[in-house]
Amino acid sequence: MRPLLILTLLLFSTALLFSCGDDKPDDLIPEDIYLDLLVELEMAHSFFINSEDSMKVKELVSAVFEHYGISPDRFERSHLWYDADIDEQILRYRRALDRLNEETANF
Repeated sequence: MRPLLILTLLLFSTALLFSCGDDKPDDLIPEDIYLDLLVELEMAHSFFINSEDSMKVKELVSAVFEHYGISPDRFERSHLWYDADIDEQILRYRRALDRLNEETANF
């Protein structure tokens, strides 16, 4: 699971380097909730690797956003803003990896 998260984060980071993330969105997701979303979305995507049912994955992702009351667009705007400070974002990713490792160790 760790390589998948790293690959996903690298792809997001690369795409975001070419976009503007300097303007703080009015509806910025609080950092702790943003981190929760990163973890849960990665768990949903890792389920996709172990499942052939892509509809279930889409349902899981939708359920995550619904649970937090956050739209995918709002998440993307917040993600762009958080990703603009790469040093802080690396620390967030490390915290997310630590949490993922803890949660998967319990399975």
